[in-house]
Amino acid sequence: MSTKFLRIQPDGFMELRDLDPDRDLLDLIHDELDGGFFEIVRCRTLPRKFVMLVDDCGVIKGLPFNPVASVLYTQPIAGTALIMKEDYDDGEPDLFGMDEDETAELIKKLHGLIVIREVE
Repeated sequence: MSTKFLRIQPDGFMELRDLDPDRDLLDLIHDELDGGFFEIVRCRTLPRKFVMLVDDCGVIKGLPFNPVASVLYTQPIAGTALIMKEDYDDGEPDLFGMDEDETAELIKKLHGLIVIREVE
């Protein structure tokens, strides 16, 4: 069973991606966020089990503003953001991909939070 994470680009493009179980999670995160330090933040607008990973110095680096991630976090976010699930492994908090039900829950919640209208 594959698990997924959500990648949110600054241009608003969102993509569900498969989490490769054979790949080191930290390497994947660094690649997706273009290296450097990252921060795990809790989105006030999403259920607690979902966390967002962002470039810790995105604003300082001058990365592009990410309006979707900023809406989810309710504070400015710059650069790409990832949404994953936080859970416990051997009593310790850890990051995981989302299964089908969790992915559906996240998408449903996003549809309720982010409304996109085409302006003529």
